[in-house]
Amino acid sequence: MLHPTLMAASLPLLVVTTCVQPSWAAPTVTAANRATSASEVNIAAIAEINGSPSDQFDRQLAQTFLARTSGVLQSIAVTAGARAGAAQTDGLGLRMAIAPFNAENRLLGEILSISPVDNVEPLPGFGGPFSQPDVLQASANFESSGIVLHAGSSYAMIFSAERLDDSFFILGGDLPDYEGGLIGGRLNDQPFQFQPITDLFFEVTVDAVPEPASLAIVLATLPFAFTRHRK
Repeated sequence: MLHPTLMAASLPLLVVTTCVQPSWAAPTVTAANRATSASEVNIAAIAEINGSPSDQFDRQLAQTFLARTSGVLQSIAVTAGARAGAAQTDGLGLRMAIAPFNAENRLLGEILSISPVDNVEPLPGFGGPFSQPDVLQASANFESSGIVLHAGSSYAMIFSAERLDDSFFILGGDLPDYEGGLIGGRLNDQPFQFQPITDLFFEVTVDAVPEPASLAIVLATLPFAFTRHRK
């Protein structure tokens, strides 16, 4: 609900309110690299924690993307499976973070938010086959984070395991109609190393917002309720 205050030299104070949901707030795909068949899968990237409680090896994974549409981040979907640890039984323990990415210097900015990845598929054996390798069945929900992605800016989704001995596969591949981002990895607290090797499969969804000029037009056409306040 909007509560802007309008003042004019010859007018008393006005408080403007509206309960109208803007027509431009709709789910929009701002970035995607989606497989259309299982044959397009050619990489199973790993995020895991192994070793011992006192000497852990925390292997993290990152995928960059370019936002095409500005909006409030809603969710990021991927194809993810649990290949070892307790996650192979309960499908839990995979986390996804979102951070800005400097494409020129290949550097990550500060983490904006972290969310659990839901619907991870427990894989048979030690990383057995996915039931539907071309389906983005796992997703992280960022609706409550309030993160605004800006068109033309680069970001990174960062995958990490939460528990010792948990190991995950995230699938990807080279698609001819995708311009490509960068995939990166690191061990423990070392810097991420990014390379244009291939890309994970993913879809990033936002609640789209208009450019400033479009926003002015939208606000001008909204029905407002005015309440007059006297001094």
